[in-house]
Amino acid sequence: MSLRLRLISWITSPLLLTLIPSLLPIPSYLLSTTAQAQTSQDQKTEADKLLEQGNQQFQRSQYKDAIQSWQQALAIYQKLKDRKGETNSLNNLGNAYRNLGEYPKAIEFYRQSLAIFREIGDIAGEGLTLSNIGSTLEEQQQPELAIVFYKQSVNVREGIRQDLRKLPREQQESYTQTVAHTYRRLADLLISQGRLLEAQQVLELLKIQELRD
Repeated sequence: MSLRLRLISWITSPLLLTLIPSLLPIPSYLLSTTAQAQTSQDQKTEADKLLEQGNQQFQRSQYKDAIQSWQQALAIYQKLKDRKGETNSLNNLGNAYRNLGEYPKAIEFYRQSLAIFREIGDIAGEGLTLSNIGSTLEEQQQPELAIVFYKQSVNVREGIRQDLRKLPREQQESYTQTVAHTYRRLADLLISQGRLLEAQQVLELLKIQELRD
């Protein structure tokens, strides 16, 4: 075989063709995109760890430590534009400040989380936050305002319960049990204000037929 033919055969060999792509330089924009994706995922993982760390600290009543963890998580979520993580962090911060008795700060964090829950269409989060605001106002001895927010929470949760009617009865009852506290707190406040008929209507939503003494 001539030298020319041997060269052509070698150049077009399958082995060499498989090596060619690895020899070509990778475009810089692809490297940048990949690195950015890895960095964002690393940051998301770190924020999630901080969020969980704060949850554990909160359970141990280490509220100030929990606040520090959640604030760090919040900053990362905001940088990543992770609205779900952001709203959860804000709501948790409200819980921590409420337990510290710093009610104005708690309500401000709840207010911020409420706006973003609504923005992302998280109805369950909206109902929870409205209830949290009601609880905070109740602790501040502001029953009239607490009633307003408890009622909004009940309205949101009634919408969710209507949507759950297509699910098995056990799941419907499970959800009702998780939100029943809000209904009962609202009924208690209404009774304390002498608004018995309204209290009865709220309790009937939970299938409770009698008012508590």
